[in-house]
Amino acid sequence: MGELLEHIAIICEADWRIANEATQEEMETFYANVSYKTIKSIENGLMTNFHSLKNNYMKLSDTELLSRTTSYWGVTYTRYEWLLEILAHVYHHRGQLHAMLVHCYNQDPKILMFE
Repeated sequence: MGELLEHIAIICEADWRIANEATQEEMETFYANVSYKTIKSIENGLMTNFHSLKNNYMKLSDTELLSRTTSYWGVTYTRYEWLLEILAHVYHHRGQLHAMLVHCYNQDPKILMFE
């Protein structure tokens, strides 16, 4: 559970870097140097990384949003499409977290997933 929460907190920054063509080696270094081990650090990391992503995207021009970049594994998207991928990535892991809480720990957080 802690690893999943840590991963969710990192997604916005990690995926921004990937969308900006970070190499596999750069990403491995990034992941090795980020650690959120407490609930507070996870919360702070999530908010910091979200606000950073938001600020980075707000600075992009329409031309930049339509420019295409390629990940180190060869997937190419426009910067707008990368943003949609980041959103899908967060939602995917949010769903995993919800399922783990409900089905593995019998703890329903009473959060509506799709409203």
